[in-house]
Amino acid sequence: MEQHTKTAAIVLAAGSGKRMGAGQNKMFLQLAGKTVLERTVNAFQQCERVDGIVVVAKTEELDQVKEMVPQAVYDKIIAYTAGGRERQDSVLCGLYALN
Repeated sequence: MEQHTKTAAIVLAAGSGKRMGAGQNKMFLQLAGKTVLERTVNAFQQCERVDGIVVVAKTEELDQVKEMVPQAVYDKIIAYTAGGRERQDSVLCGLYALN
């Protein structure tokens, strides 16, 4: 009997875009009419192998992120959580949100 392993995607959206010189969070940049965040979450939403999505964002951007990618539209989103100081801290926050 084949056992199905649950798979979750952690979307890191807590960046600043500083290295890119964007002047804003690069996940909020528009790409052909949609934000990079919307396109990223949508890709995981459409992927049959992904069972859940955790979106990690800056505390002060969480409300904006929830509006951009609402659970009502992206029903695979299981959690939104605040990120940490560094990228690896944000990954850990995303992993904790899976529990």
